[in-house]
Amino acid sequence: MSFDVSDSIRKLTGENEGDLFNRFIFFTRVILIGILLTCLVLYVINALRMLSFPYQIDHMEGFALYEARLLAEGRGIYHDINEYPHMFDVYTPLYLVLCSFLVRLFDVSFFYGRFLSAISAILSGVLVYLIVYKHSSSRFAAAVASLFLFASPYFLVWSGLFRVEMLGLLLSLAGIYIVDRFRASSHVYIAAPLFILALYTKQSFLAAPLASTVYLFLQNKKVGAAFGGIFLAGSGALFLVINHITGGHFYMHVIQGHSYDFNFSYALNLYPMGLSTHIFLFAAAAIYIAAPRLREEFQSCGHLCLYFILSAMIAFLGMSVRYANMNHMIEMIAVSCILTGFLIASAISGSGGSANRKQTPVEPIRKKEYISASQDEGESITLPSILIILLIAQSLIFCTFILTMGSPTGEDAVVRDEVSIYLMSVEGDILSEDMGILVLNDMDLIFQPTSMDALAEMGLLTQVKYMENGTIRAVILNFDIYNDGAVKYRSVIPEMVDAIRRNYHLSTVIGDYHIYESDYEAPAV
Repeated sequence: MSFDVSDSIRKLTGENEGDLFNRFIFFTRVILIGILLTCLVLYVINALRMLSFPYQIDHMEGFALYEARLLAEGRGIYHDINEYPHMFDVYTPLYLVLCSFLVRLFDVSFFYGRFLSAISAILSGVLVYLIVYKHSSSRFAAAVASLFLFASPYFLVWSGLFRVEMLGLLLSLAGIYIVDRFRASSHVYIAAPLFILALYTKQSFLAAPLASTVYLFLQNKKVGAAFGGIFLAGSGALFLVINHITGGHFYMHVIQGHSYDFNFSYALNLYPMGLSTHIFLFAAAAIYIAAPRLREEFQSCGHLCLYFILSAMIAFLGMSVRYANMNHMIEMIAVSCILTGFLIASAISGSGGSANRKQTPVEPIRKKEYISASQDEGESITLPSILIILLIAQSLIFCTFILTMGSPTGEDAVVRDEVSIYLMSVEGDILSEDMGILVLNDMDLIFQPTSMDALAEMGLLTQVKYMENGTIRAVILNFDIYNDGAVKYRSVIPEMVDAIRRNYHLSTVIGDYHIYESDYEAPAV
């Protein structure tokens, strides 16, 4: 029994090799699938590297692992901000609670949280496929939509980190899937708890519940009001419980702590970069929403169109916070993949179509079907072929980004091993830009880069005082404190830079780690 690769691809794309026109369409789809599968292979390779790397990759990973360790030890994470070391916990707790169980069962390691993120990412891709296939019955469109999610360089990076984004995305997409499937049934209310869990994974996951509530309300005011009421009541009750347990500090950490760093100029610098990287993907989603011939289908998938618009707005707001990154676009990227899948299915069917009618799988494209649909062979060729060609361009952009992205190496691990050995020789507190290396060595954190500006504005930046009196014995940074060009782009704020320059000397350099030791000498008794 032989295995025919071209036959398998034809089954996936829904194409037969026939005349010249069919061959052109067939091979453009093969090229697109081939590039996306290449991106998927690169995704898997990168994910395995990230899972196996024992140290911090992203600067927030160390802080997240620290909080999971605190919870595993029965300690709180939303402490009184007025007490040293005055650090904000910027996220809601669900992901950290789940990771704390893994830490308690196994060990203090980045692997388990990253594994949870990777599983969440894979399941998110499955949901993208299922949503597109439900409406289009096109395996090709559903596969391309799902593969584009894994091809996005931003998705690739954050899906392998010890961070909250992937679990929040999975819960949001699961809720969207329930709304999409059961919008005419009482089962639709199952989505509300999923949206609440997403919100308590990260407080910015609001686009999905808002879009679903508005959509359901427009379809049936009673159902929409009840759905929104369940979401608001559940979210509010949970907030009051956690805020009460933490003595009011929950509000200070996850809401008020963000307000000090809000500035639209940050987003105006960052947001266009994300748009340009995903230009054809976002454009395809926008075309699907706006195209007149697709308005009929827009009505049946209204919550997904609203979801894209709201996720784009919330991403912009999220990027308006200092130290924000491209992780705020993850939700927008996921829903754009879904809408792009709808657009592909509509284009290859030769008409706008309607998701309300009973649809059958997309049949192999034949020239006569296009002529009968549009009475114009040129138009029939143009619509699907231009779309596929643009998506090929988008996949090549993604592939180029992925190939040029760096990933942790064995040499990086060796450097961190040496720093870990150094830590054993220090008595007293250590301020480290790499927070993860302290956590893995069973030390407490006294520094969270993203909270420094807020603490300075609130008059709570006492780390400077502890640098001057010798409490903080060493400072570990990934740059030279005397290089003004390097300092400008780092997370250590000017007050701390000045304190380090006045009270510390450069002791040693291990790889990129610059270790500064305190000049303080205790007065003689």
